[in-house]
Amino acid sequence: MSEDRKPFCEEEYLDCDRKRYPILNVLCRFWEKEVPLRALADTGCDSGIVLLKEEVQILKEKIVGFALGEKINDEPIEISVADGHIVGADAYLVIIELGGEQREVDLLVVDSDNIIRKETEEKKEKEDIFPLVGRNFLNHFDVLFKGKEKKLAVFK
Repeated sequence: MSEDRKPFCEEEYLDCDRKRYPILNVLCRFWEKEVPLRALADTGCDSGIVLLKEEVQILKEKIVGFALGEKINDEPIEISVADGHIVGADAYLVIIELGGEQREVDLLVVDSDNIIRKETEEKKEKEDIFPLVGRNFLNHFDVLFKGKEKKLAVFK
């Protein structure tokens, strides 16, 4: 990537609990509703956007007429979570926008109460997490994590 290229989107890392997170501000289109979200950029994540079921419920309470769109799975999709459990998720097609660029991506709604398999007997408390922007979206662009500058840059 040459030094003279300018990113079409650049965001400051979010400082939270003395940790830095590469967060992107994305605009999701759910049918006719536009919803701004802050999402963690994760180039190791296959999915386009991942939300918790609880986060979707909050959006439904805040936005009149909010709907996710077209569900594309019949059976729950198995998602591995950090504590070793496998939980169920539903998939939807949505359009997201970042810096004027639009892409159709999968949105997975994870139901943390729908434990499909229990790898361990420990039960972790739910914590606030950010949705993820993964490879499904980020593979369309060059993404530069500027750790020293605490910035994330996205190039066409």
